[in-house]
Amino acid sequence: MLRLLRKPLLSLVVLLALLLVGEVLVRALTNTEPPIVMRDATLGRRFLTSYDAEVYDEESEREVHVRTTRDGFRGPDRPYTPAPDTTRIAVLGDSMIAALAMEEAETLCGQLEARLNGDGGDESYEVLNFGVLGSSTAQEMLIYEQVAQRYEPDVVVLSFFSGNDLADNHRGLTSNPRIYFDLDEEGLLVQEPYSVSRSQVSAWLNRNSRLYVWQKQVLRNNKIVKADPAKTMRPADWTFASDPPPNVERAWEITAALIARLKVEVEANGARLVLLHVPGSKQICGDLYDAVVARAGEAGASFERDNPDTRATEIAEALELPLLSLTPVLRAAAPSDSAAVQEEWLYYGGTMHWNERANALAAEALHAFLGELQRGA
Repeated sequence: MLRLLRKPLLSLVVLLALLLVGEVLVRALTNTEPPIVMRDATLGRRFLTSYDAEVYDEESEREVHVRTTRDGFRGPDRPYTPAPDTTRIAVLGDSMIAALAMEEAETLCGQLEARLNGDGGDESYEVLNFGVLGSSTAQEMLIYEQVAQRYEPDVVVLSFFSGNDLADNHRGLTSNPRIYFDLDEEGLLVQEPYSVSRSQVSAWLNRNSRLYVWQKQVLRNNKIVKADPAKTMRPADWTFASDPPPNVERAWEITAALIARLKVEVEANGARLVLLHVPGSKQICGDLYDAVVARAGEAGASFERDNPDTRATEIAEALELPLLSLTPVLRAAAPSDSAAVQEEWLYYGGTMHWNERANALAAEALHAFLGELQRGA
């Protein structure tokens, strides 16, 4: 029996030794970090709660100090009930709002708070960042229902990132594990089944093994590299379709219904909902948009570069919501209309998340827009 087991046992020992060496090398030679985003049965995704550490960000190629609240969102803990003479603004969104490439003070939320408090006056302002990586409009609605409204915000800013939010709002366009809604025969929102069940071994490895996290990143990056961007149409590209196929039109209908439900809930709490349209890099740089049309083939004949703004405006007008589109602001800051001009980049790498310039421009525009709303109220 011992002779029979000797070879398998020896192989197991060698394998464990190699894994241990790999773990040591990854920790010593790479910036691989355990993920700070976790799945949540109610919200879909949120950050680890009460987290406080330096996190290496690949896009900005630097370490960023990230702290999260007791509820799992970026920023400092604040009491649920605001202090007297304090106006609270809750900003809902995805990774563009979470802005993990930025220090807290550099994010849209951080800069907006600083600008509001720099206006003078007896009132103080708090801007709460409820952005989460991979979030969708559905998740943002649930975050308001379950968490954000407890902080009694006076204004709720819903960020709609046309770069991928439309695709993320309908399972017919993407199958990524997240919370989805659909519409029943009467046009009412119905949440689809969602499970956070996940291998306990995988969850443990995510938190404790840098080697495990590193190999997942390598496999994902290799998959991206092997995809031919000139031939691979992405679900998010359909946001430009002015005559969309049925599943894309359904995604727009679901998006409008989600925003409508959020508006009802925000206003029932005595607050005001503001819609913020965040354009993707393809809407800002003409060369990137041309590439989208080219890879769409025949479908690209119905594409319009400003269609995301057109649809966002239609939703806002139908719901009587104030809308701020950042498309004109960002286009004015990139007049060459090309991602090849690095001096004008607003997105890391020209295409990814907002850099420092874009966050500053967005904060400035939103600050002015909220001021106009307040004066017009």
